[in-house]
Amino acid sequence: MIDLMGAKFFSFTPPPPSGDWEYVLDDYGVIYRRGWWPFANAVSGRPCSVRISPDTEYRAWGGQYVLVWPDRDNTALFTSRILVHVRTQGFGVLAVPVNPVIDLRTRQIVIPSSCPESLREKAAEGAGRLLRFVQNHRHARTTRNRPETAHERWITARADQ
Repeated sequence: MIDLMGAKFFSFTPPPPSGDWEYVLDDYGVIYRRGWWPFANAVSGRPCSVRISPDTEYRAWGGQYVLVWPDRDNTALFTSRILVHVRTQGFGVLAVPVNPVIDLRTRQIVIPSSCPESLREKAAEGAGRLLRFVQNHRHARTTRNRPETAHERWITARADQ
């Protein structure tokens, strides 16, 4: 049985995509930087948060967007707010908001104790996708100055049709 403690209703948010998928950058004004956290504001050059979404469609809905941000003092640590899906309900979902903390040095994922035990595995799976997303961009910055965005992928896909 799923523990609904902490579950909230999020309207116009579909359940997570099925099958294999990863996150894609769905933000603008972002460039690559050196250091643990690969993203910087294009104007200031300082580490910045980024908005990401599933790579399954060009536009995501509501709770499918995820904001990811580095720790202010230690950019090897980052966190986000992910919605751990409990069930579909009406025009939305019941989900538990979880803020995992991820260490890029050790690749360790810490799920907060406030996450119900029955949802910890789902939360860890979502946090694992976040870790892969950041690691992929840390690698991509060796060949590019700025990250590819969801919009750029969409334009390329349309041109190939």
